[in-house]
Amino acid sequence: MDVESLKSAWKDQKINAPEPKRPGKRIRALHERLRLRLYVLLTLNIGVIPLIGYSMMYLEVPLWLTILFIVILLFESAMKLLELVRLNQSHLPTMTTADALRFTIAMRHRAMINTAIGFGLTIPALILFLVIISDHSDGSALVCGGITGAVIGIIVGYRIIANHLKLLDKLRRSLED
Repeated sequence: MDVESLKSAWKDQKINAPEPKRPGKRIRALHERLRLRLYVLLTLNIGVIPLIGYSMMYLEVPLWLTILFIVILLFESAMKLLELVRLNQSHLPTMTTADALRFTIAMRHRAMINTAIGFGLTIPALILFLVIISDHSDGSALVCGGITGAVIGIIVGYRIIANHLKLLDKLRRSLED
């Protein structure tokens, strides 16, 4: 065998090699939905921060508890911003399917960790808030309203997180197909 025949055989192998699979239109659509969802969640988190400060002024809540709620929201906002930056830098629609699948699994794992940290910080802060409100209020209406608001807030927060994780699972299943 001479060098030219080896070169031509190698070029034939290179030409006939299958192209790595790239995500399709469905992946692009899910990627855009995920990006839009992160923008909305980030905007909501940042938009609620001034409302917390304003409402806590009139409830005679200690300053440290107000700061704790604001720090929790800033933490969640920072995590959403970091997730959004990673998603924008990933170029998910142009990645190979294997790389996109690894990225999606890692993103879901980070979202689960952020959820655990967020609920781990928020639920004790809500309990402290309700205890302080019950100590300072004369009637039970404010306490019942606080408990109802906390329960509704936890349920809404859980639904938002569940929908976010469901979208990541859809993206993962689409990549696995």
